[in-house]
Amino acid sequence: MPPLAFYGGFEFAANRITEEYKLPRNTRNSVKHALTAASIYSALRASSIDKTSAEGIVLALGFFNEKLETYIKVGHRDSLGEQCKDLHNNWAGIVAAEWRLTQAERKSLPSIIAGLAETGTLMLRASEVPLQVAPQNADARTWFDGRKPAISKQVVGALDNTPSP
Repeated sequence: MPPLAFYGGFEFAANRITEEYKLPRNTRNSVKHALTAASIYSALRASSIDKTSAEGIVLALGFFNEKLETYIKVGHRDSLGEQCKDLHNNWAGIVAAEWRLTQAERKSLPSIIAGLAETGTLMLRASEVPLQVAPQNADARTWFDGRKPAISKQVVGALDNTPSP
């Protein structure tokens, strides 16, 4: 599958979700990252790939995407905060997809991701990233590795306490 078709599909889906669930337009990028990670993770788990391997594959793709963007976006590269925001939302998607597997009643991934956007669980802006918790001169991966448990707790808490949108 050509990369443009791959990314374009998730871009289209994120647009559809923001419109269908009447989410603000500024949620689209965050929804796209969470939905992409959740969808790939779900497909891997459905293919009998274990949880740890599926997480590793999806995270590797997310890190690769962020690294690739630093070379493609010449002149307007993502800031550290933007990279961290995207990784936060990728992990939120993975956690949401795994949570979904534990539920007797399986809500759709779009409704789950929309719910995370509505509750403020997804990060919408780079300015929301608490960079003061990252070591000085840290990269996005270092920040992310330190924040994974907190993000997981936030996502599961939101999912356990949020009705379907």
